[in-house]
Amino acid sequence: MLWFVFLHSFLAATLFPVASEPSLIYALEKGESLALVFLVASVGNTLGSFLGYALGRLGKLEWLHKYFRVKEQQIFQWKQKVQRFQYLLGFLGWVPIVGDPLVIALGYFKASYWCLLSIFIGKLARYGLLLYLYSIR
Repeated sequence: MLWFVFLHSFLAATLFPVASEPSLIYALEKGESLALVFLVASVGNTLGSFLGYALGRLGKLEWLHKYFRVKEQQIFQWKQKVQRFQYLLGFLGWVPIVGDPLVIALGYFKASYWCLLSIFIGKLARYGLLLYLYSIR
């Protein structure tokens, strides 16, 4: 059961359109420990985001200019903003729809590896809140 939670949480942090919440609720309804589901979901979702960050790091800034005709000045400005707000952007990596591209952008613009900690904290906060709301229903 927990592998199901891990897999859905991992995939939900990638560009695949998968929601992790149904598998969390299903696991809890089947009697899995709230703490264990919290840990597995948080780790799976974090590792999925780390994959996005790593794939982003493989990108080259020149590609934006070469293939998408983005001006170098614009690329420089984006890079500065991403690096300035990297910890906030990492924390917001849990946000549906925009979180995954944010994490990829962090990798693409070579944000510090320390922003991975903010990604993990954001994932913990997200699943902590979700499971808290589930527990008080």
